Amino acid sequence: MQETMPYAIKVTSPEQAVVRFADICDHTRATLHELELVGLVEMHARVVLDLSKTIVMTANWLRWLAGLTKQAKKANKEIMVAGMSESLKESAEVLALKFIFL
Repeated sequence: MQETMPYAIKVTSPEQAVVRFADICDHTRATLHELELVGLVEMHARVVLDLSKTIVMTANWLRWLAGLTKQAKKANKEIMVAGMSESLKESAEVLALKFIFL
């Protein structure tokens, strides 16, 4: 993954895609990122957010991913989080964000 990219996408099956986030995800979230991830949710029944290597993620990204999770649920799609560190879980809890964990 390039340092300039907040994530890399791997389609593992027609039903599932995995989004692996950068170790330090402090990138500015652009419209391109939002459209790409929304499109991924629309195309696949399940999207896994792999945060297993992520040690830092901005609140802006966490909030947006939580919102995307809500939108996916309304569309009968799944977004699941894999490997979220305790510090990121604490940040999400402080921000009152809810995620579904693998």
